[in-house]
Amino acid sequence: MMEPGPFQQSFYPDGEHQYLLPDDDGALPAYATTRRTWIMFCVTFGVLHGCAVTSMVYASSLQGKDLSSASLGAFFAAYTTAALFVATDVVRRVGVLYALLAGFCGYVLLAASYLSYEILGGGAVADAAVMVASVGAGVGGATLWVGQTQHYAQASAAHADVQQIPAKEASADFATLFAVIYVAMEACVKVATAVALGLGATLEGATAGLVGVG
Repeated sequence: MMEPGPFQQSFYPDGEHQYLLPDDDGALPAYATTRRTWIMFCVTFGVLHGCAVTSMVYASSLQGKDLSSASLGAFFAAYTTAALFVATDVVRRVGVLYALLAGFCGYVLLAASYLSYEILGGGAVADAAVMVASVGAGVGGATLWVGQTQHYAQASAAHADVQQIPAKEASADFATLFAVIYVAMEACVKVATAVALGLGATLEGATAGLVGVG
């Protein structure tokens, strides 16, 4: 296991990097486990993010255009603000793993608020729940993507170290892997949801499935 450098110590407190990058697997060389772990991360990230984004796409069908527009506006306002002023500090304080988990939890709560709106049949309480969840998901989304960026930097650095290749080459390789897998997994989630709806699943049931997977 490589010794953590200053960057790793800043964003991976308390040995967290050992959990995210398990290079001590005796069955495979360090290069294989580092790259394998990154690929697994990309698949998981793409599927979970796909669930969150897909539920947001169908939000207007559950809530109506007015609430949907307001909630999406709140989401992106919170996302932008948090990305500029909050997320980086949060990731430094809690570490990448917990930042990623918190970000995904924010997305899951937003999708769950769509279901609660349908269950409650609308009204002031349901509207407020959706708006609060939208703000929380915006902050969570910003934290999620900052955490992903830091994990990508550390994973590609570990890859360069064990392979003894230039950092730029490793960075490009891992960026390509993430882009391809992330887009593919998100597309798979959207197609699977569309197929389920086409086969007769209700929108509420499809949304519940997305929340469950998330």
